Amino acid sequence: MGSFFNKVLKYSLVAVGTYGVIKLYSIGKSIARISKTLPEFVKNLYGESPKFSLEYNNIIYLKVKLGFPKSILEDNTDIEETVLEYIQDFYPALSKCKINVEIYELESAADEDESQNVEEKNEDENNDENLTEDIKEEVKDDVITEEVDDASAEEDIDSENKDDKE
Repeated sequence: MGSFFNKVLKYSLVAVGTYGVIKLYSIGKSIARISKTLPEFVKNLYGESPKFSLEYNNIIYLKVKLGFPKSILEDNTDIEETVLEYIQDFYPALSKCKINVEIYELESAADEDESQNVEEKNEDENNDENLTEDIKEEVKDDVITEEVDDASAEEDIDSENKDDKE
């Protein structure tokens, strides 16, 4: 009688585990699909493609970031609600997740060009400094390694000479 209950327990655990894996798979598949379809939906609805990013953590928390120009944000105040409704209607597997929709304003093209130029200059300067420091560290590491190798070689020779004398 005990073996019967053991079998029932094992099959129950396998069934529960399989069910959990299937649920996780459906959530992951929905997240993959939404990353492709949501930008298209928003572009068709508002006429301009947003800057889009999707973050998810432990398949419990989903964060959607959409960036629009100022003109679209001024004309449409219900973007967040529309995106939430879209996710809940077309992706029911994600309805149990905590969904956070963040709408932000994109910088103008002139501001982006200036900020990119400044960032590139800063990166170039930092890279040059880092390269110089990296080269110095590599040279120090090589010198230290060679000294250690020479010292260990001398110890090996000394130990061989002692063995030969004995």
